[in-house]
Amino acid sequence: MYKITLFDCNCSGFVSGTVNYYCEDIHRFEEEWVKLENDQERIRRFKRSISGEFVTDYYTDDEELNIVQEDKHAEIYFEKDVLLRDKEIELFNSYRWTERFRVHTLKIHMAYIRFQGMFLRLMSYRIEGIAMLEPIWGKYAAVHCYGSRILKSIRPVSIPGYSDRVEDFDDVRLRRLLTYPWGIFVLLRK
Repeated sequence: MYKITLFDCNCSGFVSGTVNYYCEDIHRFEEEWVKLENDQERIRRFKRSISGEFVTDYYTDDEELNIVQEDKHAEIYFEKDVLLRDKEIELFNSYRWTERFRVHTLKIHMAYIRFQGMFLRLMSYRIEGIAMLEPIWGKYAAVHCYGSRILKSIRPVSIPGYSDRVEDFDDVRLRRLLTYPWGIFVLLRK
């Protein structure tokens, strides 16, 4: 299993830090992630780290921040899938501002692992049919993904910006490719 440590593009403007992503297949991770990442220098640093060079994506050369780290003895202790249908969820951004969303189908994959001696609870998710609940106008709104390149979004061209009908957003798909250490993860499996 691999840990990828990159600059966290979701932090507030006055704070900076890193975020850890985990995967079992580093080449599949690379293939998916480079399609989403638009910072070519970050991609070059990642590729240098895969080839064995010590490289960080942060302001320091701390060994713990090497971009690609492998633990050949990592273990998965428990995995579970959860399926939720037609739910409203509330999410917090890095400023602790909340937004409410309506999801048609939310598939969550949980894994409890040990990586480099640390026990982690990690999750990935796939959403089919998502719309933001617009609080001012009382309408449903299209979802836009900003920040770190961790969400793969499929939005048909015909999706409106706003609508009174939640069904207009049923063909929108979001899949989280990567994870934050405090609980949301992907093992890049189908």
